[in-house]
Formats: sequence, C-alpha cells, structure tokens
Amino acid sequence: MTDEKNSDERRQSPRVEFTTEIVLNTPSQSYRLEGSSGDISRKGIYIYTKEDIPVETVCEVKVVLSGSQPPVVIDVKGRVARKTGDGIGVEFSEMDLDSFSHLKKIIEYNSTEAS
Repeated sequence: MTDEKNSDERRQSPRVEFTTEIVLNTPSQSYRLEGSSGDISRKGIYIYTKEDIPVETVCEVKVVLSGSQPPVVIDVKGRVARKTGDGIGVEFSEMDLDSFSHLKKIIEYNSTEAS
C-alpha cells in the first residue's frame, strides 16, 4: 500500500498518451523525432528514442502540433530525468504562458480521468 501512495504522490499531474513530432535540443545536438512522444503531463514528457542522451542533460523540447497552419509549438525547457531501453523521460523546468495553455488543453482533451 505504501508503494501505491508514493506512486499517487508522484503522479499528481495526469499523464495522457499523446503521439506527435518532437524536436529535442541539447547543448551538443538537435534531434527531430517523428511520432516519438509516448505520454505527456504538465510536469514532463516521455520520448521514444534510441539516441544516447544521458540522464541530467539539460534540454529544450518542442512539441509540434501539426493540426493547424502554421503548426502550434509547445516550447519547454527541462532535463532528462530518466532513461530506459526505448526512450527518455524529460522533466519540465520552464515554459511560457502560451505553451502552458496549449499543454493544459491537450491534457484536458485527452484525459480519461474525471475532472
């Protein structure tokens, strides 16, 4: 039961499945990752990638929403918080108000949790 409580505390921000194009910029390289996002929340994003990006790497993530012309881009700063065999988890540290507003709408629209 303790594990469930800790898990709930870590996941206070709902995560939703969301697949789109991601542009990931690190101090040393830029990656364009088509259809690579797995899930997203107000606090972070999981990105499917085989690229070797170390944990603690500071990065900028651009979530490209291609449903409009021109595409809307959610632009956030963060760091690689975890790495698995098929991707990385990026924890957000900073975003502008427009990006936060778009992110909030994505989560609300795609969430299966009751509001």
